[in-house]
Parts: sequence; C-alpha cells; structure tokens
Amino acid sequence: MADGIRTFPGPMNVFNADMEASGNLKIMYSRNIKKFPLLSYAKVVNVKKMKGYYLNMTNEEAARLNSGVTAWPGGAPRPAGLGGTESFNEREFRTRRDWYGVTLDDLTVDQAVWDITAQHLQIKAQQCMTDRTVKALSVMTNTANYAASHTIDVSTIPGVTGTLAAATVANQNIKRTLMYGVNRIDIDSLGSVDVNDLVWVINPDLAGKLAQSGEIADYMKGSQYSSPVLKGDWAGMSTRGLPESLYGVKIIIENSSLTTNRRGATEAKSYAMGNAAGVLMARPGSLEGVEGPSFSTVTMFVYEPNDMVVERIPNIRDKNVEVGVL
Repeated sequence: MADGIRTFPGPMNVFNADMEASGNLKIMYSRNIKKFPLLSYAKVVNVKKMKGYYLNMTNEEAARLNSGVTAWPGGAPRPAGLGGTESFNEREFRTRRDWYGVTLDDLTVDQAVWDITAQHLQIKAQQCMTDRTVKALSVMTNTANYAASHTIDVSTIPGVTGTLAAATVANQNIKRTLMYGVNRIDIDSLGSVDVNDLVWVINPDLAGKLAQSGEIADYMKGSQYSSPVLKGDWAGMSTRGLPESLYGVKIIIENSSLTTNRRGATEAKSYAMGNAAGVLMARPGSLEGVEGPSFSTVTMFVYEPNDMVVERIPNIRDKNVEVGVL
C-alpha cells in the first residue's frame, strides 16, 4: 500500500482505482454560452476600431405639427421650411480586451484521465458570458441612464394598487404596469417601436411571484391549458410557470448566476439580476448588427473580428499551457 500499511488481498484493493469504473463520469455544471439570456435581449455589433462614436438623435420633429407652416397657397412663395431639422449628438464607445484564462501544468494535463483542457475552456467561456451579462445588467438597471419618464416605481403607476406579486384579476397590476410601459415607449418613439419589438427582462424570483399571482393563476382556471401548465409541458410556457409573452410582450427570464465568494471561502451564489426591477426594452432584429443607428436598447460593440476567440498558448520553458477565451 502507498502509506506502508500492510493488508491482505480483497475485492476492493487488488486493482488501481481509476475513472473507468464510473464510465468516466464527471460531476460539473457548465452552461452552453449560446443559451445565455443576454443574447435574447442584446445586440452584438462588430466594429473596426476599438474606439469610436455612434449617432444619437432626438425623436421629435417627425411628429411636430406647426399650424400654418406647411400651407402653400396658390401664387405664394414656397414655405421656407426653416427650423425643421432634428437635433443629434455623437456618443463615444470604447472596447476593451479581456482575457479569461487559466494556466495548466503539462504534467497535470498529461496525467488527467479526462480532457481537462477542454473542460476549462468551457468554464472560461461561461465566465466570459457571465461577465458580459453582469456589465449589461449594470447599465440596464441604472436609472441614471434613462429619461425621468422612463423609470417608475410600480406602486406609483396610475391604477396600480400594491405590488406585482399582489396582482389579481380585479386590480390587474401586471397588465397595468406593462401597458403603462408599452404606451410610454410607443409615444416617445412616435410609434417606431412596436409592442412586438419589446421584451420584458425579469429575474427568476420575480417571474415566480408573477406566475403565482392571482392575475395569472385565475386566468388559467378552467382553461384548456390548465393541465399542460401544471405539468409544465405547454409549448407556450416559459420557465417559472409564466407564458412566453404577457399581453403581447415577450418575457425573458434572466437566470444567469454569479459566484460572489472568493476561492476557498464559503460558497455564495446569486442571480446576476436582482428581483427588485424589470426592464421593458426594445430588441428588434437579428443578433448581429452593423455599425450605425439601432433601436436595440442594449448594444455590445465588439472589436475582435471573431468574437470569443479560443486560444491555447504553450510555454515550453516552464512546461505549462495557458488556455482561455478573449
């Protein structure tokens, strides 16, 4: 025996234990980066420079009607059309190179009975997407980034009594909240952003409270969808028991998780998005965008031509290898 203790042959000690006995079973969790909710509400725009500007225009002139300015009676000179332009400004964007990597000793790689390199590449890809999600949510949930008329406490919305969790068929807090936001966006975009372009990004805990509210539960009573909803196999249902859309607005449940403890400390995990806020936002078009104006509320500018490049960097002198994602 390795520790010097003598023993007699038995069925549990006459072979060298390895992972083949379990069918090379590995217990781990690593998320497919394509399944991150971020890709459902943010648009990626590839840019040619690490720093640049994008155009930000006001949205007023197209619906401004000044009585008499357009009238052109016969024999009169054409109206000058002075002062009919729209204001704009240029806003700066900057990209930054990030590296999500790990160094593996050659001996460790050689001795591992599973593909430890591929495993850590998958881990680092998820780490990259988690970081992007946290950064996007930080911008999305910062009320300073919005006009004052585009942030509001649910309890102060006209007609709403109480919270979203306290919604019933009678008070319709959820419907009133969504319709207030939809109408505000409709007015301020001059009808350019349709309700079908909107998504409502919410935390899983908030989604669960909405699904348990009387407004949602009572609607399902006696409906043809009651049984599929209870069993969780209704095609039109998202996770947490909510339908895929509510009152015409698509629901996106942001369930990305974040590890908040340092290595070796007591494990602490939480959702990246808090449950105190929901974001109603535009997300029209495809995932990939082009440089230029966009109605997408969240846009990620990506300088790297091939986003999320996987790299493997051998270090011959120190006999190790760096693997990661940038």
